[in-house]
Amino acid sequence: MKNLICALLLFFAVFACSDKNVAISSFRDTNAEIKIQVCTRGCYQYLLNVDGTLYAINSLHQEFKVDGLPVKFTGRLTSKIIAINKPTPTDGQTFDFNANEIEIEKIVKR
Repeated sequence: MKNLICALLLFFAVFACSDKNVAISSFRDTNAEIKIQVCTRGCYQYLLNVDGTLYAINSLHQEFKVDGLPVKFTGRLTSKIIAINKPTPTDGQTFDFNANEIEIEKIVKR
């Protein structure tokens, strides 16, 4: 009987916590900020900072390639994870972190 009660409690605990882990897969009119990550001399990666989470951008028009630019965008996450790099002291590049990729459908300056 104890085993059954423990199993039921464990099941309900897992079920109750699972809703908190639902991933956002699309964004609609979401406020964000452009962040430019320098890979090495002449190499830049463009990211979206959405509430402290950085996402890689699959393509970005030249007018939005400004570090710290506040934007509002609509888009969706793709299944790709992009390696974000940082410069090394010898002007090479090395892995820094992974970022989920966002496909931008619409973006405007705020």
